[in-house]
Amino acid sequence: MSLWSWSVTFKKHFGLRKAIKETKKFAPEFSRFLQEEQMDAAIKLAEKQKLSHVARVLGEALSEVKPCCVTARPSPPPTSTRPSGRWSARC
Repeated sequence: MSLWSWSVTFKKHFGLRKAIKETKKFAPEFSRFLQEEQMDAAIKLAEKQKLSHVARVLGEALSEVKPCCVTARPSPPPTSTRPSGRWSARC
């Protein structure tokens, strides 16, 4: 193989290793933010990650879904016309 081919191979290899490391650091913190329902913090964390493909996908998906998650709150106490235990689905 030529020297050019080897340089491309090493560049790809080391780039993927960096992306994997960044993803391993990103995943637990992102998960914690989601469990605590801190959507804005989770999106900001995903935006900070430059190399992680997982962070890019999850951050974009969460920023698209966020408006639906914020408005989908439990409905007020049921009245006599509505069955109990229902959630209002606005999205």
